[in-house]
Amino acid sequence: MKWILLFAFAMLANAPKPKPTVVIQTALGDITVELENEKAPETVKNFLRYVDGGRFKDSRFHRTVTMENQPDKKIKIEVIQGGTSPEWEKMAFASIKLERTRDTGLKHLDGTISMARDGADTATTRIGPRPNWRRSAASI
Repeated sequence: MKWILLFAFAMLANAPKPKPTVVIQTALGDITVELENEKAPETVKNFLRYVDGGRFKDSRFHRTVTMENQPDKKIKIEVIQGGTSPEWEKMAFASIKLERTRDTGLKHLDGTISMARDGADTATTRIGPRPNWRRSAASI
């Protein structure tokens, strides 16, 4: 019996932790995102710091980048970018260390959410009509 309990405890200790989820409420409907806290812990921690601090309340999606509107860029991207509400923009937390996709195994596929940056180790508040962001009840 002792070995069964030890085995069960070991299995529970090694079980993957549930992924946090965030609901983005927009005028066009809710978007639920699941965060990869095991693969990109610093990025998720940074993002949730803004969500939990209410800094995305009344925020906005403010830019759409398409292949057509970046003719001079060597590396082209396609994203919809959002960020904190203007009142919080100047009070960003310190930027975080870049967790590169080659290290995390994550990919920038359709529907992926990630922290925007201008260069390595520069991600702060921006993420990729006035959404309200909150953690879903399942992840609190």
